[in-house]
Amino acid sequence: MYNTQNHGEQGGSRTVIDGELVVNGKLIIGEDAVVEGLMPVPTVIEEPHNDGAAAPAPFIMQPCENQSMSHATTVAALRDEFNLLLTNLKDAGLMEPDGDPDA
Repeated sequence: MYNTQNHGEQGGSRTVIDGELVVNGKLIIGEDAVVEGLMPVPTVIEEPHNDGAAAPAPFIMQPCENQSMSHATTVAALRDEFNLLLTNLKDAGLMEPDGDPDA
C-alpha cells in the first residue's frame, strides 16, 4: 500500500498521479498510445488570458452520431443524406456551425 499521492509502480512502467498534473511545454502521446477517460470540456475556460479575454477550451475529439451507408437512388436523396452527415458533424463539435443566416 502506498502512502503518497504520486508514486511509481510496476518497475517504473506505471506512474500514478493523484492530483493535478501541470505540463508547461510539450506533452507527447505516442502513436500507439490509448487515451481513456477524457471528460467533455467546457467551450470556454473561465480563467482569463493575459489580455482579459477568455481562453478557448482545448479540443477533445468526440465521435459523432452514426450514420448508415447511403442507399440513395436519386440526387435529392443523396443531398438529404449528405446534409444529415453535415448536421451530425456540427452537432458533435467536429465542424464549425453555420453562421447567422440573417447576417
